[in-house]
Amino acid sequence: MLFGSLFHANGAADWPSFGPLTAIKALNKGIPTSKDGRLEPPPVQVSYAEFGWCEQVYHNVTATPAGISHADLNMTSERLTLTGNLTLPYASGNEMGTYYKSYVANSTDRVYNISRMTSMLPNVLSVLLGSTVRNNIYRPDFSRNVQFNLGYALMNSPFDKISTDLAAALTNQIRSVDPGDNYNATTVQGQAVYDETYIRVRWPWMILPLVETALAALLLVASIIATGGMPLWKTSGLAFLVSGGWEEEFGAFLKARKGREKLGKEALEEWGDGVKARLIGGGGRRGEKG
Repeated sequence: MLFGSLFHANGAADWPSFGPLTAIKALNKGIPTSKDGRLEPPPVQVSYAEFGWCEQVYHNVTATPAGISHADLNMTSERLTLTGNLTLPYASGNEMGTYYKSYVANSTDRVYNISRMTSMLPNVLSVLLGSTVRNNIYRPDFSRNVQFNLGYALMNSPFDKISTDLAAALTNQIRSVDPGDNYNATTVQGQAVYDETYIRVRWPWMILPLVETALAALLLVASIIATGGMPLWKTSGLAFLVSGGWEEEFGAFLKARKGREKLGKEALEEWGDGVKARLIGGGGRRGEKG
């Protein structure tokens, strides 16, 4: 056997502890070791967890419109003490029966009445968590007497995480109505001790403006590099010359420079220095060669 687990379901008289879970796992893949010519069984790891009713108190809880903050959440747990049985009168809307067991938290004196309908929970856990694994190959058990077969998953999972997650799942299931099994579950409106104003930065919303700013800065740098050394349009006659109407004069200028250096910005500025322009109405010449 490589792994075995057993949940011992306590009777209602033994509550608030309704059962311990014991698991035995063979180490070294279940291979026996040889010593002095004899085979010795492999070492085993024994794990134990106990489930029962308890009171959980959450400290340093803060809330936002989005929900409860768990950043600095601190939780303490205390086992409840059974004080006796309780029969409540029938009330309209009560779906959990009239027979309850009454528990108390000794440190806070808070009383918890839990329906006897939960008495089936230990038996469910006994069927769910009882298992035996005889080989390291997962083979589902199709026996009609076994409704669940979680042995292989229990063997290959951390026992402390399995027990903690199982307790959390049962707690949420009992606290909730849909989905859940507590038909009487209701939301209690709490009272805030004080309001605190704070700023919450949602970084995903900053992506678009940051990308736009980065692209604009990149475009500005590229423009500065591409136009470096060019004169300002307000101090240069090039803008006026390229606006049209100087084809004849410009053609004569190019003919006069034939055979000289390649035409460039300097040559255009040289030609533009000899141009005098003025604005007139009704069309006509806009400038003249000085």
